[in-house]
Amino acid sequence: ISGCPPKFIIAGLAAGSDALRPVSCAIDTAAGTTSTVFSGIAIGANVVMEGLEVLQQEVSQQASIQTKITDVEIELNALAREFETLSRREPILRAEMLQKAQAVQQSQEKFRNSLAEGQRTLESLVSFRKQTASTIQEFRYEDMGFRIFRTDALQKYRASFDLASRYAYLAAAAYDYDTNLLGTDVQAGQSFLRDIVRQRNLGQVISGEPVPGSRGLTDPLGRMQQ
Repeated sequence: ISGCPPKFIIAGLAAGSDALRPVSCAIDTAAGTTSTVFSGIAIGANVVMEGLEVLQQEVSQQASIQTKITDVEIELNALAREFETLSRREPILRAEMLQKAQAVQQSQEKFRNSLAEGQRTLESLVSFRKQTASTIQEFRYEDMGFRIFRTDALQKYRASFDLASRYAYLAAAAYDYDTNLLGTDVQAGQSFLRDIVRQRNLGQVISGEPVPGSRGLTDPLGRMQQ
């Protein structure tokens, strides 16, 4: 606007001036003003668009936040219901836990008793083995001694029996010589000799006298004496 007044005025024959300058200035001013207005409108529109975009972003963020809040509320409600269910089950589970704890304790006591019984059984087995081994060893030595002494006793008995059989045979031979009976006679010495040879034990002797009828050498000797 400060450039709108005319710059010069020429008077006289060569009169002239830039009298149209204000018009041009007005046009320029109007154009500038219009341009400024439109620029302002564009800027305002941009601001509005940016505001709308920001608002849209805020709305989107608000919707996302609301969605997340809703999801969290649903999850919290589900957790609350689950917690309520677990809270109702807690006494039952605690009772079951106590029962299982008692069962475990009983099993431990049973295991300890079984272990103690097994240890006692092992100790009894070890003691029984030691005692049995000692007894068997004692029996073995006794059996060995018995066999040794029995063999010796049997040898002595056999020798004594053979000597007794010999004397009984000699007695029967003397009886047969003194009586001089026929072999067909019941009281002949030949029958006594056969009986003496067949005998395998001494027979029964009472008060130093042979008993007839007993199984052994005393039978033929007693019958001969009779």
